[in-house]
Amino acid sequence: MTSKREREVTRHFRVGKDIDTTLLKNLIVLIDGYLINYFGDPAPFEKPIKAGKLGSEISAEWKEIQRSLMKIATTVKVIPRIGSLLTIQSMLRSASLAVSIGAVLLSLTGAFPTYLENPLLFLFMLMLIASVMIVASRFAGREVAKRIEAYFEEHKQKYGFVRQYLKQTAQKLLYTLSSYLKTSGEDPSEHTIKLYEVNYDGIKVLKKPKWFRKQYVVVVD
Repeated sequence: MTSKREREVTRHFRVGKDIDTTLLKNLIVLIDGYLINYFGDPAPFEKPIKAGKLGSEISAEWKEIQRSLMKIATTVKVIPRIGSLLTIQSMLRSASLAVSIGAVLLSLTGAFPTYLENPLLFLFMLMLIASVMIVASRFAGREVAKRIEAYFEEHKQKYGFVRQYLKQTAQKLLYTLSSYLKTSGEDPSEHTIKLYEVNYDGIKVLKKPKWFRKQYVVVVD
């Protein structure tokens, strides 16, 4: 029969007395993002994790984590018309940023074209255009997410195990953070995490998503 102590050990990774908690939280966020089809870049994580910043057990697990993330990310390329939607979304975001920066620079320098009769109206129009492009990019992003989710749902048998593994790993990392903070005596309220999903055990939601923030703000409970 498994003891309580043994169950506690197996549900989280064993780490040392001094780990990079910021790196651990960012890894949780990275994996959580993949579960809702937001594909962050895992490359910056490889060097510090392999260097033992999160302990030897997570370092040993990293190869499987990375392989699972890449299996999901590379699959997106085969989904019909996803590429064009992603391009449109990227172009809208870039154009919105450029217009917003232009409007701010004009307001700071006052270098308006001489033929403008109402510079303030011109600034308002620029910001309105930037806002419309941001909204359009979000609609494009939602359509991308819907098509990706539909594809994975259609091919559930092929990708179900990978997604389940990532979900379980994110949960185990949350338990790891909780255990580390308890052992080190640190206050969990000082280690907030922004997650897209909150169907995890052992977390407490502090803030829900809003129009300008897509993620929940949580702490380990």
